[in-house]
Amino acid sequence: MKSFSIALSLVLLLLGPAQADRLYVGPVFQTGNAAQPIARAVRVDDKGRIVSVHEEVPPAAGAEVVRLPGASALPGLHDAHLHLEGLGMKLTALDLTGVRSRAELRTRAEAWVRAHPESTVYRGFGWDQNLFPDQAFPTFADVNGITDRPLFLIRTDGHAAVLNESAFALTDIPLRETGGDPAGVGRDPEGNATGLLLDEAFIRAESRMPQPTLEERKEMIRAALAAAADAGLTALHEMAMFGPAMDALLALQAEEGPLPVRVYVYMAGTHLPWLFGDFFAHPFGDARRGRVEIMGIKLMIDGAMGSRGAMLYEPYADDPGNSGHPAFSLTLQRWIYTFARKVGWQVAVHAIGDKANHEAIRWIEGDAAANPYPTRIEHAQFLAAEDFARLAGTGAVVSMQPVHVADDLGWAGARLGPERAARAYAWRSHAAAGALLACGSDAPVSDIRPTLGFHTALTRQTPEGTPPGGWYAEQRLTWPEVLRCYTQGAAAAVRRDGELGSLVPGKLFDVTLFDRDCRDDASCWLAARPLGTVLEGELRLPR
Repeated sequence: MKSFSIALSLVLLLLGPAQADRLYVGPVFQTGNAAQPIARAVRVDDKGRIVSVHEEVPPAAGAEVVRLPGASALPGLHDAHLHLEGLGMKLTALDLTGVRSRAELRTRAEAWVRAHPESTVYRGFGWDQNLFPDQAFPTFADVNGITDRPLFLIRTDGHAAVLNESAFALTDIPLRETGGDPAGVGRDPEGNATGLLLDEAFIRAESRMPQPTLEERKEMIRAALAAAADAGLTALHEMAMFGPAMDALLALQAEEGPLPVRVYVYMAGTHLPWLFGDFFAHPFGDARRGRVEIMGIKLMIDGAMGSRGAMLYEPYADDPGNSGHPAFSLTLQRWIYTFARKVGWQVAVHAIGDKANHEAIRWIEGDAAANPYPTRIEHAQFLAAEDFARLAGTGAVVSMQPVHVADDLGWAGARLGPERAARAYAWRSHAAAGALLACGSDAPVSDIRPTLGFHTALTRQTPEGTPPGGWYAEQRLTWPEVLRCYTQGAAAAVRRDGELGSLVPGKLFDVTLFDRDCRDDASCWLAARPLGTVLEGELRLPR
């Protein structure tokens, strides 16, 4: 018996003292649990899981009391759709957000080139021709002569770019039309290239530009992750990641420890070989590595509304000869969709126009795979009236970005006309049909701050308050719906609602802290400041 006692003592000594629970107090906790919506304290075990939720602060009962900063704590916020490398590029390369003319675009590019004489290729992001006086796309004339090195300037939606002739020469696209163009090459009436590339042509050209090194990609992704955490996000759904960027993300985690946010990754359909290689390297389902989890693949049916690439049944109201176009071969993508579902990957499908969404619904309705992950429709910006119920009936996740309304309402009505615009960005119609909504930002296309998305979802207005009463205000969401969309709905989109998305016993203690308690006060959210995040009980403060 004595030897047993000595052995037990040694084991206990090696294991160290038992870790006490923590009792988190301070802010008002909005739990996301309808049965107990507000709490004043949350008890968490040493594994970061919630033990109990209290409407009043209880006695500590042996727990370590941790006072969190701020006035309110929300369940950890997700961004259900963004692009890490693109956001990192915007933060570290030439930022063209808000340029108001082609002349200003040129001036900003010239200043960047002068300030970075060592660069071998100049990348920029964020221009939007809808802000220009004539709303015309930029061309060679606007960017040639700035530098003799490649200049590759990407539109704000990530679906188009304008190139100088040095960059254009690196593509396999002829300056004069020969009949073999990929979809999306801008040409004048005489068949001369204009320097503008959309969708398939844009992606093909981007792959032929000099590529960032691993260290440069790590710098971009590090900046994007930090910006996301500073904005109050605890989880990101990365859409259409390329293989080299994924390598950089995994290297960053291996070298620097736990990431500041959880990252759920959907590889780009054009980088299917990377996903195959990873699948065979990890054949036993090792999709989760630290705070990174590989979910599956992202496909893209059509382009964007802003560049008139979204597929519509009827032509654009402001471009009667154009109904949009497929981003890539629909036959090939339908095959990839079917294959991915059969091998167990989750599939996210980009569909913006009514014709594109109808095509996506057909794919889902014809899907017989026994796959536990629901298909996701990314954006679902504009649907035929009868397709709201059909889409909801498939069980698909409807992944939308409320802030797009504030960004797009200045021109979206002109694209569609008033009757069709009433069915655009129609969050209320999707919710009424019974769809599961997951909310994000589409950063860097839009601002990553979730508070701007809260304001838009509650008001259908820009931050400046236009239009009065809101743009098709009947599509607004209530605050409980908004909160769910950024928390439980987004967690459910990646099948993690059993451990994330609300503050209930058994789930991980992830919260986002704010300096004020706004709830359904939309103007309050415009002023609200994130004070930090907690992941599994560990507090991170903004930089």
